[in-house]
Amino acid sequence: MKSKYVLLASALLISVSTFAQKDQIKAAEKALKSGNSAEAKSILQQAESLLSSATDAEKAQYFFVKGNTLLDLATKNIDAVKNQLEAAKLY
Repeated sequence: MKSKYVLLASALLISVSTFAQKDQIKAAEKALKSGNSAEAKSILQQAESLLSSATDAEKAQYFFVKGNTLLDLATKNIDAVKNQLEAAKLY
């Protein structure tokens, strides 16, 4: 009986973290579209801790948005070389 509760609780935690990560990625995309790439980068850093439980599609979206964010920072001459190299690795 106790194992059923543990299984149910863990399933709920995983689903909550998945929704939280999706919301964070969408918030980062929105910040990037509005031109605030520094905010997008900080949002993505928060979402990185939830990456281990994400699906492959969510991971791909995360890396794509993070690459776009770093590329945008590089075009704004904010640590350009480092951000370009990181973006290339993510793509």
